[in-house]
This record gives sequence, structure tokens and C-alpha cells, in this order.
Amino acid sequence: MGVDLQTYRGRIGTFKCTFSKDVVKSQCHIYFSDSIKCIGSFIFVGLLLVMAGIESNPGPWTIVPDDLPETKSVFVSGLPDDFETDYVEFTFSKRYGKVTDVRVDADRRDTLVITFQDSAGLESVRKAEPIKINQNTIDVQPFYANVVIVRGLSSDLTTRCFDELQTFLEQEAGGGTVNTITPDCENNCAYVVFKNDEGAKTVIRKGALIFQKHSLTASYVHEKNTYITDCSPSDQKLEIGSDEESVRSTHFNYILQKCGLEKEYPNKIKVRDVVALDLIKEDSKQMISYKDLPWTLLRGLINVNSDARDHTMNADESKQTDDDILEIDDDSNDELSPLDVFHVVFQCCNSMLQELLFQKLYLCKRAVPFIHIRYQDNLPCAAIWPLRSLKIHSKLEISEPSSKFLEIGVLDIPCNVVTVARIGRPDFSKSTLINELLSDNENKVFYNQDCNKGKTKRFLSGGSVDMFWLPVVPDRFIFEKAITFLNIRGDFDESRSDNIKEFTMALTDCLLIVLDIETIVNDKHSFQCILTYFTSHRIILVIVGPIIGNSKIKCLKDLNDNWKKKAFDIRLVFTHPQTGPKNVLEISKDVSCKLKAQLEGFEAKSLENRISSKRMIKTDEEDEHCLAGRKYAEELFTSSNINYDIKQPLERMITPFYSSASKELGSLMKSLQRAKNEKERSKHVKAITCTKEDQLKRVPNFVVEFTKCLSKLYADQLRIYFFLSWINIFFQKKGKAWHMPVEDTFKYDYILREIGYIYDALISLRKNPEDYELPPPKQIAETFSTLFIDGYPLELIEGDNFYLPSEWINLVLGSVSKTTKGSKILSLSILGVQSSGKSTFLNTMFGSQFSASSGRCTRGIHMQLIPVNSKPISSLSPFDSVLVLDTEGLRAPELYNGMYEHDNELATIVTGIGDISMINILGENAGEIHEVLQVIVHAFLRLKIANENLDIFKCCYFIHQNVTGATAREKREQALKKLTTSLDIATKEAADLQGITDLNSFNDIIEFEMSSGVWYLSNLWQGIFPMASVNTEYSSQVRCFRKELLEKALEIRHKSYKSITEIALHINELWKGVLSEDFLFSFRSNLELKAHVQLSEEMDRHKFEMENIMHQTVTDLFRNQDSVQIEDDCLYSPNKFNESLRAKLNEEESAFLNKICEYFEASEYRKIIYPWKDGTLECFKMFCRQLLDQSRFECLKMYENMKVYKWTQKIDNVLKDRLFAESVKLAQKMRETDFKPDDKNIRKRFNEIWELFSTPYLSESLKQNDIELSEIFKNALYDIFSNDKALLRPHLEKKDFTYLETKLKGTFDDLDIRQTGRIRVRFLNDIVRKISGSEITVIKEHIEQLFDRIDTKLKFYCLEETNITKQAVRHFLSEIKDMMTRFKTENVLKFHLDKTMSIQIFIHISRRTMYLFEKQQQRFVETIQSRVTELKFQAEKFFFSSLDERKKKEQALLEMKRIFTTSCRETVEISLAISVKKELNKKLPTSKVVILREAMKSLVESSKFECFQEYINCPNMYLEKWISKKVTHIFASGKDSKQDIYFKAASELIQIQVQKIRQAVQKSPCDSVDSYVEGLIENLKSEGIIIDSLNSVKQSLNNQNNADLESFKDSLITNLVEIESSLTEQFAYVDLNDVKWRGLNPILEIIKKATGCPEQCPYCAEPCILDLNHDRKHVCFRHKPKGCRGIHTLGWKSIILSTCSLDVKSSKKHSCEVFSFKCNEGEERACPKQFHSYSHYKKHFPSWDIGTSDTTDNCTIWKWYIVKFRKELYDKGLDLSRIPLAWADITVSDVLLSLEVIDYST
Repeated sequence: MGVDLQTYRGRIGTFKCTFSKDVVKSQCHIYFSDSIKCIGSFIFVGLLLVMAGIESNPGPWTIVPDDLPETKSVFVSGLPDDFETDYVEFTFSKRYGKVTDVRVDADRRDTLVITFQDSAGLESVRKAEPIKINQNTIDVQPFYANVVIVRGLSSDLTTRCFDELQTFLEQEAGGGTVNTITPDCENNCAYVVFKNDEGAKTVIRKGALIFQKHSLTASYVHEKNTYITDCSPSDQKLEIGSDEESVRSTHFNYILQKCGLEKEYPNKIKVRDVVALDLIKEDSKQMISYKDLPWTLLRGLINVNSDARDHTMNADESKQTDDDILEIDDDSNDELSPLDVFHVVFQCCNSMLQELLFQKLYLCKRAVPFIHIRYQDNLPCAAIWPLRSLKIHSKLEISEPSSKFLEIGVLDIPCNVVTVARIGRPDFSKSTLINELLSDNENKVFYNQDCNKGKTKRFLSGGSVDMFWLPVVPDRFIFEKAITFLNIRGDFDESRSDNIKEFTMALTDCLLIVLDIETIVNDKHSFQCILTYFTSHRIILVIVGPIIGNSKIKCLKDLNDNWKKKAFDIRLVFTHPQTGPKNVLEISKDVSCKLKAQLEGFEAKSLENRISSKRMIKTDEEDEHCLAGRKYAEELFTSSNINYDIKQPLERMITPFYSSASKELGSLMKSLQRAKNEKERSKHVKAITCTKEDQLKRVPNFVVEFTKCLSKLYADQLRIYFFLSWINIFFQKKGKAWHMPVEDTFKYDYILREIGYIYDALISLRKNPEDYELPPPKQIAETFSTLFIDGYPLELIEGDNFYLPSEWINLVLGSVSKTTKGSKILSLSILGVQSSGKSTFLNTMFGSQFSASSGRCTRGIHMQLIPVNSKPISSLSPFDSVLVLDTEGLRAPELYNGMYEHDNELATIVTGIGDISMINILGENAGEIHEVLQVIVHAFLRLKIANENLDIFKCCYFIHQNVTGATAREKREQALKKLTTSLDIATKEAADLQGITDLNSFNDIIEFEMSSGVWYLSNLWQGIFPMASVNTEYSSQVRCFRKELLEKALEIRHKSYKSITEIALHINELWKGVLSEDFLFSFRSNLELKAHVQLSEEMDRHKFEMENIMHQTVTDLFRNQDSVQIEDDCLYSPNKFNESLRAKLNEEESAFLNKICEYFEASEYRKIIYPWKDGTLECFKMFCRQLLDQSRFECLKMYENMKVYKWTQKIDNVLKDRLFAESVKLAQKMRETDFKPDDKNIRKRFNEIWELFSTPYLSESLKQNDIELSEIFKNALYDIFSNDKALLRPHLEKKDFTYLETKLKGTFDDLDIRQTGRIRVRFLNDIVRKISGSEITVIKEHIEQLFDRIDTKLKFYCLEETNITKQAVRHFLSEIKDMMTRFKTENVLKFHLDKTMSIQIFIHISRRTMYLFEKQQQRFVETIQSRVTELKFQAEKFFFSSLDERKKKEQALLEMKRIFTTSCRETVEISLAISVKKELNKKLPTSKVVILREAMKSLVESSKFECFQEYINCPNMYLEKWISKKVTHIFASGKDSKQDIYFKAASELIQIQVQKIRQAVQKSPCDSVDSYVEGLIENLKSEGIIIDSLNSVKQSLNNQNNADLESFKDSLITNLVEIESSLTEQFAYVDLNDVKWRGLNPILEIIKKATGCPEQCPYCAEPCILDLNHDRKHVCFRHKPKGCRGIHTLGWKSIILSTCSLDVKSSKKHSCEVFSFKCNEGEERACPKQFHSYSHYKKHFPSWDIGTSDTTDNCTIWKWYIVKFRKELYDKGLDLSRIPLAWADITVSDVLLSLEVIDYST
């Protein structure tokens, strides 16, 4: 058997000692001469065994037969106690053949059964050399799993006995079928072959077997074989030859196999592999196996865990025994050195990951591996590439105190290089010394024996070189220049590579050597030879050990003399001076002083310059991919020939699209989304197109060539990576050459952004990229998607200009979706103020690569994709990747100008994209974020309302960074509750502003758990700059938070995660939604927003009042049309009207400005709104100026229309004189030339005169309006909903804003309310909830009532004969808005429409209004045109008759008839409205109380439940409808008999006017034509009829021969009868819908008077019976029982039968809901009291008088109603069991009689 030598290793040469505070292992080395070594290790081990008194291996004890079955297994015995199964398996598999199985004998822990894949493995073992494991010769024999050897048989066994033995083994021993038994009588045993392996195992496990009184034993068969030497991971166990490279290679391969990295070497691990989330092991605190070690190390470093480098597997302490503890050498176990593992793992990483690791190592303040051995070729390699992107903060020199700290690349910073090495094995750690020199907080920069597993034997680090830097920091270090430290691992004298020495020394300024005094004394000559190697360097020797004895002192003196002779610059530092031993701190100070002195005079040169001239070893930049990337980058810069010009920055030269166009495009996109109409949209689309086309014409050659390079490298992701990195490097070099500021250095990120903008323009404009010499978009997009998938952040929205290249982003993310096969993605976003550590937090949590530094390092929104490799086995993960979004900090000083739009827009988008948002807060103050969250809540509601499909369900966590102390959570609990409460209030206020009543807390919009949703993180940094490292506690807390966050994401079951294409669509919709919001994002907080909303409402009210005043002023100016004088000198500039308008506006403007100032002083938000005062006043003044201009325009338009009216009434003398003069000329010409023109020529001449005369008089209104009515309506809607443009715009765009030709009533179903589900209904004593299917009918009924009311209003409004102006449209729509507001407060069900539904209904109403207004405008124009046509016809007749002397009298009669007819008609039309109004007042009730009584009578007479419900729901609306029907009925009642009031009034007015004319004609004298005409004019004037001139009549009569004036007068009187008859006939049979009122519409006036005061009783909703402008308290005609409204008791829902007039005199109480939450106004929820006394009603309603004039008998009608319709009320869920029986006896007559009794005292 093999012998375990571990027990004797201490005796052979392992001892220990201590020095200072370090404990090291000192070994006694035995050096053999070549003659001794030639005997070989095997003989030497044998000698050691003999010396130890241990017997030699006894050899085989049995010989096996030759006919055993073939086997693939071997039995291994003699293994040491501490062997590792994995290691043995690795050895056999590596040397002899693939191993398929390894089994450990449960009874014998030192044995194994190894099975090869085929029998060739066994043959390889047979032919191999002797096998050793850990210096133990192991026994390897063929193993037969189904063969056992049975010992203890008697020597005289017969055949029968063997048959019995077979039966015994098969049955009693339980072995099953036995195939053969081969006896070995000589050794009293037998070989038994079982049918299967389990039989053999069962028999062996039986132990002793009693067969025929013999005790038998069974065991497996083994065969003695050869020996093979094997390797082990520790130096004491390594026995494979003397080749150091072979040892290192074997150990390297062993670590690869043990850690499962065979397939990852070399350079196969990517960043994506490391940052990938493992959901199974996310909550695992310890590694499961060695195969987890590399990933734990890498992920720890990526997550900036400073301890990750030193992490390794812990030994199983449970297996330790007392003997193990008492063992002299505690390296007996088979552990791996963390440094060795790190070197192996580092070489498995690709260049991208190595670059990232260097950055993370520096953050952790851990040294980076500068030179390592590449084990595929055993050559040293310098890691230059990862250093190129590594930057440190430093000043250039300490002598320049005014210079600022710069972020400088480690290859570029001017520095001195100090190399640290050791000779021999001194009992003092050089790494510990450097760490102390670098940092006074025991930062373990360089790995040393004080680190975790620091004393574990290392095999791979010897000869490697680590690197770290000490920047220039005044007042912290004594060094004047930056220093780069190089730490050579292992013994410098025994280093195997001269190239490493030469290369390191070529870089070095000063060499620091650590060695012990014994090394110097014992081999002084060798030491002198070593020093000659450093003749050109300044050296510091740290001599370890006490200088005791003359020999040591003399040796040092001799050496010193020799150094002086040879001019060696060497300075000494002693660890044990004569005064006594020093500790590490004291030694470090001595070394610092000596080092400062040694470095004086050395020029600080960059590592780039040092390395470029010293190429003694290979570097990683000689990789083919790196060289290819550099080649492409160099060719790009050579061909582009970029030159720096301070007047034209690089951004403008290389990225003109971004630097100049993106800002314009961002602004245009906002304008496009906020456009009010299609015309504006077209304008902005055209501008966007022009901008993009212009930029495409100026694509720089550099960008074109850059994209071509990407296209060439399309298939090689690694080369693209190097190409992009070299681009950055060359820009940095050129920046230095151009003396550009470091912060202005150009980067490839800018070019990638420019490419995105260019291709976005190409795609959106559908341009061919070949026309611009650009590669196809798809190919470049796939390149971008590959970079994105591999861990590159992708810029989503550029921060400066807020521009999203949506088409390009969609294309890139579409390519990502194809690669990831449409997998679902969890989106995580972060939000916080600037410099609060957002990017650092994300980089720590996910290993992302977002830019992180102080100031505005992140601009816009960036995102990175994190893969998910493992999913929980127990549940199906709802996502396959995690999308992490980083955004620039809020409240950036660079952007702050008092406006918050930029911050709020970014915050809304990034929060809207993230499924879970992390709210990052630096410290404990969440004030800034609190304000932003309030705006986000508002934004989410408005965006969701505007876009139903938008996903706004979010979760959020609050992350408080830089908060220390274990009790932070407890101390912050009250502040957190206050924050939550304020967010709840903000949410409720936001919901109220949008008309949503069922959102009461922040949690309803963004899920937030106060108990688990707040995390407190410790400080990010520990230590003092520049050696401050990331706090390990910070990274640990971040990891714990990540675990909880992912668990939260996995637990969300009600959310469906999106694919990347769905996210792209969501981003685009969200961006457009945010762009369209031009109101909300301008405010800092919810309080500021609320203050502005109230101010806006106040200003809108003043503007509306001002518009009404000016509109009424314009109307009044033209109401009495007869008073308007049209003069020739003011055809197009009616100055007197303009002066009146200006005077009125100035008067009102002054009054309103005073009201606005009073509001600013009295407002509860005066501190917030006061800074807006000057701007608000100026805006109102500007509004007044615009209103004046608009009023002038409206006035001019009405003025011009009026000219046509006046012109048609009174034909100007100029026209008549002109026509008469022309007729005289034409007649004279006919007499002189005897030429008689035909009618065609006469008509032609007339037309010439007509055109010449009429052109300046004809109104512009005869032409088409230059602005369509739809545009007027859209602009008016935008003005009315000025705070909700974002909600209004999509509805105007989505729904064709066309005419609605049918009446509003009956179009409820067109609103699609069932689909939108946007009605929220609050039934009394019920919760707020969405409507059910059965309730939609009730709501439909109420909205149809509103539609019916508006139909009626439109009907009567369009009866006025007036022009439709912009002001008229705004005025009418404002009235409609007021009607809708009253409708919401009047309806009994109190159902609430949110903002979007209200807007949708308003648009629906506007479409109908627009149609009717268009018809009204057409009729108005047609009326004018008809009048002009009639005028032309009469003028033409006049012209023709003027040519005929015989027709002069007839002509005069016709002219007088026309003048009298026109005058009568105009007078009647103007006076008719007043007359009709008087007649209506005679036939209709005179007061509202009587109207109300009559309306209620009609209710009783109809006995229809629906009519009663209509009255109960909205009594004022019902009264308007009732009075309208009455008016219509009155008009229609006498149509057939000509007895209707319209005809009668018109007839009476005609008779009066004709009689006045008759009297005037009869009184006129007939002395002469002149006296007759002048007398007629005066007589008409005395009768009130104004006729300016009768010149045309006078001319006709003067030219008449022998004119008989008396005959003419008689004829004229006779014609008056015809005039009266004709006019009377015109006003007969006129339908009410065809009446066009001149002036006020009497019906509207009647309705307005009839409805009176709009107030209703707050309890029973009965209307106030007083007039509109009364000065008394409100009173009702009949208070009804509140149960009629559906009010009932809580619980049983018994109907309330008492009236409020009685309840106010009692002690009864009611809930807040009964009076619509008047106690908590604006909140729509119960107040804390919940119940209120009826008797205290005046507290809330001081303007009401409810109980003074009412008695118990005055509600007979409602008693009758309850009994009459008890079934219908029961169906509504009311309990009617308490109705008094006497109520059933009330009859209709009783009700009608009770209504006759009116208390007139009210």
C-alpha cells in the first residue's frame, strides 16, 4: 500500500517563526547536487521511508485468474487522507482517458473506483509509469464490479460443495444469479462472477458469511499494477519533474478544470456573461461549488465589491479534527490561492471585460494585473489595452496649487515609476509596505499575506507584475509628481523571464528592493552581481532583520564602500535599526522620505511614452482584432483629415445634425404635437421635413466613412469594439495636440448619436441611403443592436434638446427583438437630483456601464440590457431580460432658469417606461423628488386619459443614499409618513382636476409599500481621497436591494411585461404624450400647479366676462339698425364705433386689473403666485389689446353687413342720379341719331353702371370666409380648454371633426361610453365605482336630457338673423360649458365625468353647433344676396323706365311702392320681437313660481314616471324644456286660422305702419312736385318713418308732362292697400323654425326669465322660485321628501319620507353625501365628522331659507308620487314599507288643488 507522508512533512523541513506584526512561513530548503538528484524522486522517497522507519510497500497479495470478464474500471487505493476526488478525476482524465464515473468507497475513504469511457483508459494505466498522489505511491488495479473473491474455504472442497456455495451466495447471501465460480484451492478461495454488479455489492456488504461452519469473507478482485507520478496544487504535494513551467501549466489547467472554465479559456468570458442575472442564486450568500468561484469573483468586482478579489471557497470546518488543528503545517488542505484564481479568471476574460475590470479594480482601490503569463504559450504579456480607458483624478504637479484636478488617463498622466521587488524570502511583505505607503487606512491595494487566504501557496503569480497609482494630492502626500507603482511578484532573482525584468526596469525610475540581512551576508558576491543589473537606476534597499554581529555590520560597510566606488545611488532603510525594531508605519515613513529624495530630478513622463519606446515583451494590443480595429480607425482619420478650429467646434464639424438641427427638431416636434389644427400640423411637418432634408445634404464625410467602417466590421463584434475604442483614443490624442480642454474631448458616442439622427431622417423621409453613400439602415441597426445586447448603453433621448429619433430607435429595438426572439423584459428606471449617485448605484447593482462622475455626467435617457440566465425552477419567470434606464439628474444648475419643464418631462418619461422606478435621494431630504413626483402623478393621469392604451401601472422604491446608522429607518418613520400623506393629497388633487373621483392615494397610481419600499444605504466611499474605495457595506446593501427588487418583480402577477418592440412603441407614445402636454410640466410642484390652476380659472373667468362685455357692446352698437348712419368717408374705417369700443374696453380693463390685483393679495397661495403678478397683468393687457382688435374686426364685419341692409333700404341718390343721368344721355342720343338700342345693349350699359357703383358698397360677407368655421371652433375649444390641450388634441385628431347633422338627442350611443368606461358614478350612500351595464341606461337618460336642452337652445339661438363671428362662437361655447358644469351639479345621481369624457361630450356638442352655425351663416349670406338681387332688379326697372317717357308716372308709383314696402317690412321685423314677447307674456305664467306650478300640474296630468324622474334629476333643465314646448305650442295653435301670435303681431304692426304712411300721403300738398315730395318726407318723419330722399321720384314726376299730382296721390293711396295685403301675406303661415328675429330673440328672453334663479335646495334639489337677479335668500315652492331623490336610511335602505323644511327644525342628522360633500368641498369624500345636523344647514348654506314658509301639508304632490310609482321606486332598491296608509287616498284632484295654494309671501 501507499504511505501518507503528510504527517512527516514538518520533520522533513517545515518550520515557522514570527516577525513584527507579520506572521510568515519560513522553510528550510535542502539543495542536492546533480549527483544526488540523478537517483530520481522515487528512490529518494524510498530512502525517506526507510529513514522514517516505515515499511516499504508490501506489493500484491494475490494472483487473479486470466479468464475474468473485460472491464473499464480501476480500483485506486493508498490515497492520502486529504485527497480531493475532483483532483484525482482530473489527473486520470488528463493523462489516461476520459473518465465517466468516480465512486468513493463508503467504508474506506482512501479508495476510489474510476470508470473510463472505454477500455483504452485501462490500457493506458497499465503502460504508465508508477503513480503517486501527494508523494504517496498509490495502488491502481483493474476493478471488476461483478466479481468477488471468497476466502476462508476449506482445502477439500468438492464439486457438490461448490454447487451448495452457489446456492448459498444466490439465496442466503442475496447476490442473485451466479454465472461462474472458479476455485483456487491453493489459496483456499474462489472467484465468483455474478450476473450483475448489485449482486456482488450485496454479498460484500454482508460482511462475514457462515457456510458449512466456515466463516467466509468476500471482497472485490484487484491486480497489482504500475506506478505513475502525478501533480498536486501545492508545492509540498507537487512531484511532477523539475520543470517550473510544467508545474505552472498543470496548476493553471487544474484551476480551469476545477472552476469549470475549460470552455472559457482563452478570453471567452464577455461582459454580458458576467452581468447576467442568475435568479436561482440571487439570494445565495455562499458559493455552492468551485465552479461558482469565477463568477462570484467577477460579479463581485463588477458590482464594486472590494473584497471580491480575495474571495475563495472556505474549508468545511465541520470536518476538522483535533489532529488537524494540532497539525504543524496548516497548509495541508487542498486550497486554491485567490490570487492564482484571479490570474486564471482574468485570462478567461475578453478585452471588453478586462477593460471594465480595470476600472472596477481601481474604484475598489485594488492593484491591476499589468504583466501576466499567457499560459497558452508561456510568454509574458503586458495588459496595455485595459489601461487606455482607465482614468484617475489628479493634479499635474504639486508645485501648481492653482491648477485644478483633472480626469487623466493613466497612460497619459506624467508620472515617476517605482518598481518594488524582493530578493529571497524575507520575513517582511513588500506588498504590505506599499499598501501602507499608499494608504493609511490599511487598504489592501496589493494582495499580500494579510489578505484572505494570503498564506496559501501561490503557483501562478510568480513573475507577474501588478500596478497602481498615487496621484498628486497636495497636503496628503509628500510626492511632487504622480507615481506609478509596479509590484513584481515572487523572488526577483529567481524570476524565470529576463524579458519581464528588462521591460520593467526600462520603465522604472526608482527600484525598491526588500531583502533580509541573511541573504546579503551569506551570498554577498551574488548580491553584488544582482545590483549590477540596476546600475542606471536609483535604488532603495529595505533590509529586513536585526543587524547583530560584527560580520553583518562589516558586510554592509564593505558593500557601501563598493557602491560609492561604482557610483551606485542606493539608499538604505532598516527594519531593525540600532534603536530597536520598527513597525510597518515607521518603515513606510522612512521609505517615503527616501523615495521622495530618490525621485528628485527625474522627469515625469507618461507611461504611454515609456512603453512605446520599450517593446521587449508582447502586449495585448498585438491581438489581431485590436490591430484590425486600429487600422480602420487610423484610415478613417487619415482619409477625413479633421482639423480643429476654435471658431468651429468639432461638434459642428462632425455632428452637425445634433449640434444644430436636433434643437430645432425637438422644438418642432413639440409644436407638431401641440398643433391646434391640420393647417398648423402641416406647417410643422413641412418644417421638420425641410430641416431633415437640409441636414441630409450636409452629412460630413467623417460620418459617412465611419458608417462604412461599421458596415465592413458588421460581422465581427470584437473588431467593432476595438474600432470604436481606438476612435476615442485618437480623438483624445488630437485633443491634446489641439490643446482642447479635457472635458471637451470628442467621443464616438457623439458619432453614434449622429448616425441615429441621420438614419432616422432617412427612414422618416423614405430616402435611399445609397444617394448619400451610406450603408443600408438595417445593417447599421443590427450593428447597434449587437452592441446593445453585448452591454453597450443606448441613448434613448438626448438631454439638451429632448429629441427622440423614434424611427431609428424602433429599427434598432426591432433588431434586438429578433435576436432575443421577442422575450419579455422587466424595465427598471431611476430618478433623482443631479449628483445623487444614480449612475453609480445602477453600475454597482447591475454592473452597467453608465457614465458616472460629479456634475451633469449623464444627459438625457440611456438604457442598457441585462440578460437573465437562470429562472426559478419553482415558477415560470415572467421576464427574460432586464432593461435598466438611467437619466440625467434633476434640478441641474446648468439648466436651471426657473423653469421645470425639462426636468418634469424627463422624469415622466423615465418613470413611465420603468415597470419599477427607483427614486434616488442623497441623504434624508426628499423635497425636490417629492415635488417632481407630484407632477408625475398629474402627468400619468393626463397621459392615461389622453391615451387609453398607455401602461402607467408602476411600482417604486425610495433609495436614501449616504444615510448611516442602524436606526435611520426608525428615525425617518414620521417623515416618511408625512411624505406619503402629501403624495396621497397630491394624487387626490390631481384626480379631482381630471374629474376622476376614485383615486385617493399615491398607491393607486404608483405602487409603494412604506414598510419595504424604502432603503437606506451607507456612504458610497470609505477612506480619504485619492485612496478612498467603494464601501463594501454599500455594495452589500445594493446587492440585498437587488434581490428584493427582483423578488418583487417576480411576484407581480397582475402585470404583463412587454417585449422590446412593445417597449419601443410605449416609449414613442409616451414621448408624444409628453410633448403634447404644454401646461403641466412647467410647474415645480403640486402646490404650485394647484395655485396656477386656480389663478388660471380666475383669469379665464375675467376674460370670459370681458369678452361678453365687448360682445354685448358690439351687439348693442348695431342692435338698433335705424340709428346707424353710413357715410361715404367711413366705408372701411368706422371710427366712431372704434372709439366707442376703445372707451368701453379701457373702462372695463381698469376695473378688471383692480380685481386681479385684489385676487393676488387675497389668495391663499399669494406667496407662490406673487412672482407671477406682473406677467399675469401684462398677459391680461395683451389679451385686452387682442380683444379690442378682434372686436374691431367683428364690428367692421357687422358694419359692412349693415351697409348692405341700409343700402337695400334706402337707395342712395348717387345711384338714382347716376342712373337717371345715364338714361337722359342715352335718350338724347336716341333722338339725335334716330338710334334705338335693343334691350341687350340697354342691360349691358346698366350692368356697367351697377358694377361701378356697387363694388365699394358690397360687403365682404358675401364672399366665402377665409377661415373655415371648423377652424374657428377648434381654436375656440383650445382657448376654452387651455389647461387641457394635451387631452383635447388627440380627440380632435382621432375623431373627424365634421358636422353632426342630426339632433343631439338620440346620439348618446355615438359616444362609445361603454367602451371607454370613463364614467364614474357616485350613488348616494354608495362607494365610487365604475358603472355597471344596468346603470348605463340611467346615465344615458340624464345625458340625453342635457342634449335635449342644448338642442332647444340651439334651435332658438339660430332664429336670430345675425352673422356668425369668432366672438359669437366663443360666447356660445362658453355658455355650453356653463350648462355642462351646472348639469354636473344639478343631476341627482352625482355621476362624474372625467376630463376626457367631458371633452368628448363637448366636442360632440360642438359638431352639432358647428353644423347649425354653418347653416345660419349660409342663410345670413343668402339673405343679403337676395336683398342685393332685389335692389338690382328694381334699379334695372328704373333704368329701363327712365328711357320711356310714357312710363315715368308708373315708374314713380313703383318706386314709392318699393320704398314704402321696404320701410314697413324693416319696421315690422325690428318691432316684431318686442310684440311677440308681450303676447307670450300674456299667454304664459308671469313668474317662476307660477311656471313651476303649471309645470308640476302637467307632470301630474301626464302621470309618467319618466317625466317625474326628469324633473327630479334636473328641475331647471326640465323647466326650460317645458316652457320651450309651451312657446312652440302657442305658435302652432293658430297656424291654420292665422290666429297665432306671430301673425297677429305682424298684422297689427303692418296696419299701424300703413296707416301712418296713408296719413302722411294725404297730408302732403299738391302745389308742385317739389312741395309735394318735401311735404311727404316731413309728414312721414312726423309719423316716425325716416326716409332720407325721394329724388328719383321727384325726377320722374318733373319729366312727366302735365303731371296730375292729385291723381298720383290717389293712385299711391290705392297701392297702400296692396302693400298691406302683400306684407301681411308674407308673415302668414311662418313656421317657428323659419323665423329670423331682428334683434333679441323673444323666446330666449322668455326662457331665461322663466328659469330664473338656477340654485336648488341642497337637500331635496327643488329649484329656487325667485328671479335670476334677486337680492333675497333662496326659497322653494314645495320641498319634497328626500326619498324622492333616492335618499334612504343606512342599512335597510328605508325611503326617507320627511321634507327638509321639517328636518331643519328637528335634531336629525344626515351623512356628508346627502348634500354632496359640501362640508369637504372639492374632495368628493366624507369629512372626519361624517354626519351633520339638518338644523345647522346655514353653516354651509347661508344664502338659503329652507324652513320658514313650509308646512307639513304642502308636499301632497310628492306623497301622491311615492304611492303612484311605488313599484318603480321599489325596483330602484328602496324600502317602502313605512309609507303611511293615508297617502294612498290622495287623488289627482287633491294634488291639483294643493298646487293652486301658493304662499305668495315668499
